[in-house]
Amino acid sequence: MREHNIADTGGGTANADEAIGRVKRAAGELTDDDKLKREGTVDKAAGAAKRTVDKAAEKAKDALDKT
Repeated sequence: MREHNIADTGGGTANADEAIGRVKRAAGELTDDDKLKREGTVDKAAGAAKRTVDKAAEKAKDALDKT
């Protein structure tokens, strides 16, 4: 059985990007800073994209391991 950890999936960086994005977006909302709101939106989207790529890569690895 294959051992999984956060380094295998990159989930840590995806989670961090999303969290940073949420914080930046909230700070931008509180301070009415449009630039900070945009940065937060971009960071959150980058985290979500990383997560999607990581999941696809993991599925591809698992498929190759089964062959």
